[in-house]
Formats: sequence, C-alpha cells, structure tokens
Amino acid sequence: MKRNWTEIARGDVPAQNAGMRASLNPKGVIRLGQTTHQRMGGPEAVQILFDAANNTIGLKPTSPSMKNAYRLLRRGRGRRELYALKMVNEVGLVIPETIEFPHVEIDTPTAFSFSTSVAPASRRTGPAAPENLTAG
Repeated sequence: MKRNWTEIARGDVPAQNAGMRASLNPKGVIRLGQTTHQRMGGPEAVQILFDAANNTIGLKPTSPSMKNAYRLLRRGRGRRELYALKMVNEVGLVIPETIEFPHVEIDTPTAFSFSTSVAPASRRTGPAAPENLTAG
C-alpha cells in the first residue's frame, strides 16, 4: 500500500500561548499569561487602574520605582502575577472564586484592560463522586 503523506504546518504560535489571558483570584492575585505580558512590552511593574462605570480593571506598564507601581513577579515559564488585594478591597469587588478574563483588550499602546463582569474560571475536577454515599 502506497502512502500519500501531507505535511501539517506547525503554525507561528504554540496553542497554550495563542491568546492573551488574565485571571483574578479571591486573594487578589492577578495572573497574566506569557502572551499578555509580552504584548504589554514585558514590563517589570504596572499601575492598576479601575473604571467603576464599566467595571473594568486596567494595567498600565510603568517603572518599578514609580509611585503606585505594582511589581510583576515571574511564575513558571512566562506567567507573571501581581498582588492586588488592596485594589480589590478598595473598589469593593467581591471575588468568590477565580475569574478568568478571556478578552484582554489593548486600549492604547500602553494600557490593557479586562472587564470584571465575567464567568468564573473553569477548573479541572476528578471523576464525579457517587451521589448516594452513606457512611457504613
């Protein structure tokens, strides 16, 4: 049997880094994906902005020495995170579980934003437990 192979192109961007991602957990930690951080210009720190009328969080790259600068900490191979619990408490956000921001927007060349009115992040779970368990 003669094979008729077709080469499949790899693509320019690995699937796990294809989109700009961000999330916010109940402890006030904002996590940025590698692509998001790179598109921001790879800053060491950001200023956190909040638009109450649109319920939107904004991040503006800045120098770590600037006033109100939040340092971005490297986690894993390319992710970054910052501790923003002060902002969460100050603006009165209620974060019962981690939320993911699937649509990170570039407002200007130096400002990125994401709406806080999104669904909770999906989590992997193990097999479903039987519903009718009794202690015996």
